[in-house]
Amino acid sequence: MRAALKYRVAVVLAPAGSGKTTAVRAAISGVAHVWYDAANLVRDELVAAASSGDRLIVVDGVHASAAGAMRPDEIAKLVERSPATRWVFISRQSAGLPLATWIAGGEAGAPVGQSDLALSPPEILRSAKMLSLRVDDAAMQFLIDVSRGWPVAVRFALAALQRSPLDLSRAAATARRLLGEYFTTEILEPLDRNRRELLAEFALLGSFDESMLTAFGA
Repeated sequence: MRAALKYRVAVVLAPAGSGKTTAVRAAISGVAHVWYDAANLVRDELVAAASSGDRLIVVDGVHASAAGAMRPDEIAKLVERSPATRWVFISRQSAGLPLATWIAGGEAGAPVGQSDLALSPPEILRSAKMLSLRVDDAAMQFLIDVSRGWPVAVRFALAALQRSPLDLSRAAATARRLLGEYFTTEILEPLDRNRRELLAEFALLGSFDESMLTAFGA
């Protein structure tokens, strides 16, 4: 995040539960800024904020712009018209944001992605200690295997470990059930029919990564 904020435009792109908002809030703590939720974005208010001069504007949830609100492409045009304003965009997808143009023009660096936001083993261990959990090697391996560093998955794994500290197989089952429910509610249900069908076809491949899904708009 600190590297991304060196540019006039910083973009954070990652799935739900990746800790995007938390990471941005931590990175700009103590920095004067205005924060907008794209779902409740008022066009005139954002235009006025952008025209007020040198300041930092954060737009959260760009992917979820509501009907009648500013679309991502409209926000991008506002960025061009406000060269003195610094921006941070938080989104689950890049649709409508001219990332390549911004990077090519030196306005932005590479977007902060899921791998950047993933928690490292030492960070996972610190989270466990904050909950007063005693974590041996087996429990630590369980936390890593279940979560792969995905922040929301770490949270579920820790909750499961609190419930069943002596039974890692039961804890794993609990964590995977919670993750399945979260995935359905936060990731699958918001997708339109075409994207759900595309995701189902990808599932038949056996394995795929974030870049492949992004390339197909999923």
